Amino acid sequence: MIIKKRLFGFLLFQKIKISSFDENTLKKAQVIQLHLLLLESIRNLFSGEDISRFIIMLEPYLQNISAELKNEFKDEMITQAINYPGKCLNNWKKINTPSNLIKEIIESAEQYFKKLENISQSSAISFIFPELKNSFEIERREFSRKVSKGAHEESILSSLCKKVDIIYGKQWCVMVNGKLGDPTPLKRISKKLI
Repeated sequence: MIIKKRLFGFLLFQKIKISSFDENTLKKAQVIQLHLLLLESIRNLFSGEDISRFIIMLEPYLQNISAELKNEFKDEMITQAINYPGKCLNNWKKINTPSNLIKEIIESAEQYFKKLENISQSSAISFIFPELKNSFEIERREFSRKVSKGAHEESILSSLCKKVDIIYGKQWCVMVNGKLGDPTPLKRISKKLI
């Protein structure tokens, strides 16, 4: 029953778009309840905007808690700042008087993005094993064959027509009554049914 209440609470939070929690309720909350609230928020799917709002609303109540839970909360905030840089990180940067915790989170997320940028400019990124490149190409061809085969098997129109793969050349001929016609260049032909 408690789980259903929490799920209902999260649903209301998302639908009503509340902007603050009831101070009296959260001040009375025990550490285990705050921890469950944090874990439940991780387990539920939120949009970037909703998780940003939820975490900022919860953050003031986590200032005077154990270092372990505070670190867990901080890690979750950093994760969300990285996952939703537009909705979380940018919104948190706009806070007029951010707490020390929020400042740390913003700094950690910005360091992550700086490191990511440095990695993307590294010459090691362009390094690839020839065998790996070949295996990607083989997998791409195999996938393409499976898609073609599946489309051919499921299509009524394809079952009425004979399929021929042209492996080289830029022209084709049609055989009518045992007589081969003149070569014609390849071109796309389409017909609207309506």
